[in-house]
Amino acid sequence: MERRTSMAAANLEFQVPAHLQKEIVFQTAGILPPNGIFFGFNTSKKVGEQAKRLGGKQALLVTDEIMVQLGYADLVKGLLEKEGIKTDVFGKVDPEPHMETADLLYEMVKKAKSNLVIGLGGGSAMDMAKMTSILATNEQTPMELMTKKIVANPALKKILIPTTSGTGSEVS
Repeated sequence: MERRTSMAAANLEFQVPAHLQKEIVFQTAGILPPNGIFFGFNTSKKVGEQAKRLGGKQALLVTDEIMVQLGYADLVKGLLEKEGIKTDVFGKVDPEPHMETADLLYEMVKKAKSNLVIGLGGGSAMDMAKMTSILATNEQTPMELMTKKIVANPALKKILIPTTSGTGSEVS
């Protein structure tokens, strides 16, 4: 039995049943999310287009090691760069993130002067992306944010791409 040593590149190409091919934009009665919620098969392929619409020039992609190994981080980075958006990837979010991870992301988003944050993965990756987008505009370290709990400025724009169901992190 041959053992595979590397992962195949991520592939979003598959046959979608005809009745599921339309894109749906989620809206609730009386509440409109700030930038909308898109869902449906292959919706993640539009990340570059949506990032450009949001004014993205320099993005930070926050994800975990599995998404990097499976090739999904490269796929998202490619879609962003196809739209002219320079993208840095942080692929080391743990299932239970540490303050050190938040510190690294804070330094990375400041150094790169990112104006857009993309979260790809489960709840931890998306939560770290949200925190990073707040830290970038509020001149606070992660520890200061956690202890003072003061957010004076709006966060950077962000796009969240969940890869697990049920966390709800993409809408909170």
